[in-house]
Amino acid sequence: VRENGTGDGSTWENASGDIQLMINDITVSGGEVWIAEGTYYPQYKAANEYHNGYPTTFRLKTFLLKNNIKLYGGFPATGNPTFNDRDWRNNVTVLSGDLGRGYECVAVVTVATETGTAVIDGLTITGEKPELQGCTYYIWNFNFNTQYGGGIHAMVRAPGNIKLQNNIITGNTAKMSGGGLYLFTSGGVNVDINNNVFSNNTAENGSGGGLALSSYFADNM
Repeated sequence: VRENGTGDGSTWENASGDIQLMINDITVSGGEVWIAEGTYYPQYKAANEYHNGYPTTFRLKTFLLKNNIKLYGGFPATGNPTFNDRDWRNNVTVLSGDLGRGYECVAVVTVATETGTAVIDGLTITGEKPELQGCTYYIWNFNFNTQYGGGIHAMVRAPGNIKLQNNIITGNTAKMSGGGLYLFTSGGVNVDINNNVFSNNTAENGSGGGLALSSYFADNM
């Protein structure tokens, strides 16, 4: 994926500009999306309606990771780079929650997985503001709440796992818990959070401005 790309994502020369479309095109067995430096905004809603609350569903736009999806940022914006050419510090790859007209999405990145490993690596995730009213919404068989998880809102069930590394998660707010990251796991999930920077994230009425972890059963963290 390259900023303003118009291709089908099959090669760097034919790069897409749509991260979510590339995620959706991956088969059920999972795969990788390589993202070049630039700033990207969510284009699609994670759900079409709230279970309760008012219907401002356009704020449910997010980058949605399904089972066994791996996102890698930090690739150069030009050329035909390999994985070894990736430099997430200098080729800054931003996922922004800014929807325009003074609105931000409920969560910049949403993870809902129960098989394989969800990977988010080499990305800057920023720009979320909290939902004023607590509303629930459903993605597949996962129940999300708009007041939790600003930068990343992740729900992972075993045998699914999650790995977050080399990310900068900054400038996000949750109304309750997990301004930068809210992670709920159940059933022995492996959680790998390594070499990330959490900065200027807040939780207005709860805990975990940077991150909040919640588990239903004992997990491997």
